[in-house]
Amino acid sequence: IMNVCYIDCFSGIAGDMLLSALIDAGASIDKIKHQLDTIEGIRNEWDISVTTVLKSKGLISAKYLKVDSIYNHKPVQLSGSNINDHYHDHDTDHSHDFIDNNNSSNQQTLDHSHTHSQDSNLLVETNNLILNHSHNHTHNNNENSHDHYCDSNHGHDHSHMRGLREITELINQSNLSKKVKYQSLQAFNELAKAEAKVHGTTIDNVHFHEVGAIDSIIDTVGVFIALELLNIDDVYCSALPLSSGTVWTAHGLLPVPSPATLYLLKDMKVIPGPKGVTGELVTPTGASLVRVMCNFTSLEFDGNIESSTYSSNKQGISPIDGLVLRNVGVGAGTKDFSNHPNILRVLIGTIPTILTNTSNTINHLLITNSNDYDIHKLVLLETNLDDITGELCGYILDKLINSGVNDCWMENMYMKKNRPAIKLCVLCENSNANNAISIIFKESTGIGIRISYIDRIALKRDIVSLSTKYGNINAKISYLNNKIVSMKPEYDDCKTIATSSNIPL
Repeated sequence: IMNVCYIDCFSGIAGDMLLSALIDAGASIDKIKHQLDTIEGIRNEWDISVTTVLKSKGLISAKYLKVDSIYNHKPVQLSGSNINDHYHDHDTDHSHDFIDNNNSSNQQTLDHSHTHSQDSNLLVETNNLILNHSHNHTHNNNENSHDHYCDSNHGHDHSHMRGLREITELINQSNLSKKVKYQSLQAFNELAKAEAKVHGTTIDNVHFHEVGAIDSIIDTVGVFIALELLNIDDVYCSALPLSSGTVWTAHGLLPVPSPATLYLLKDMKVIPGPKGVTGELVTPTGASLVRVMCNFTSLEFDGNIESSTYSSNKQGISPIDGLVLRNVGVGAGTKDFSNHPNILRVLIGTIPTILTNTSNTINHLLITNSNDYDIHKLVLLETNLDDITGELCGYILDKLINSGVNDCWMENMYMKKNRPAIKLCVLCENSNANNAISIIFKESTGIGIRISYIDRIALKRDIVSLSTKYGNINAKISYLNNKIVSMKPEYDDCKTIATSSNIPL
């Protein structure tokens, strides 16, 4: 049995809509906050909350995610950047709440979604509520959406910008799981490649709000944390709806979808948006998440994004055949449309694996002892290599581990003609199998891979921080029948302290 998530993008997809839907489906917001808090570089800069809202005429109940930050959604300064550079954010589905703190008896909030170009200073006065805000607003009928634009000759305030390099360092230095780190960085890199293509530059020179803004970081990393908390093995997604219209940016009037979103949608199945709707439905963050979750080939950036030609079989489909539905989550977007609810739904359930010869022992454990163990379906990849060098062996293992596989190893063996050889073995989640296969084919001499599904039984475990006279050390605690049966300090932490303190490991 595999745990799967099907994303119904009825009204498009944005990072906050997906994260709120996953929380509604059972992912603990407290655990998500706790894991996000391990990203030390943004600690105390943000908070998230989820409320229940009613969308559209049908009053459809959904969860709405709000990200607060000390920057009021301004990006964090990119170290060494020129504050006169252009920066871009095309994500339209987050909101700002403005509260008149001087009038507690008549508090008013203004929720809106927007596209950022360059900052200008604007005072907006609404019913005696003065808002200091940094954009010009153009209203699109009654959809509460705002396109922001300004003259490129005005002054800039980019004192809070972060770029791809900074985000990579923040995530790598956190205590997030390897899988969450890898998937989050994949999403940010896909976004950077698309932006670089749009602006005719290199990935290293891309400076844009989409990566640096706190809400983009929280939404992207939070989604992969939530999927891990829900023990999702595989993600599937409907076709993505495209709308029409235009949006003002620092580069003038641009069509919807934004140029970066279109590149991120390469190889994906798309459909027309709901009738009569204009404005952005699929945001760059949403598109980059789908690329990673549904295992699309990375947008190889060699100046020619067209080198990506792989179409995933997990996107643009109806709900999976054989899905046993276990839970549903509904997330709300910021915009309100007149004829349909602006919501995204996730369907959480199980499907049978390709192999049906699971042993009776495992089936029995699934029924009687599931509270004692983590029982998981994994993919085992194997290939025999008789013409690979020792240097390549070490390199491939390092690259596979850094890609987020569960484990990998090599076994000595003899092949036909009595040739000494190496069997490369990789254990990974089904969602990471395509990526692991790509690494094996690109980095090894193998030309064929055996694929099998296996059941893994593991003790339930927690990672805790232990305080010692040498400093804090992370330790893994394992449980059986709710009792501790093993406690082991993390090797890397011990190695760091042994090296820095000049003491035996």
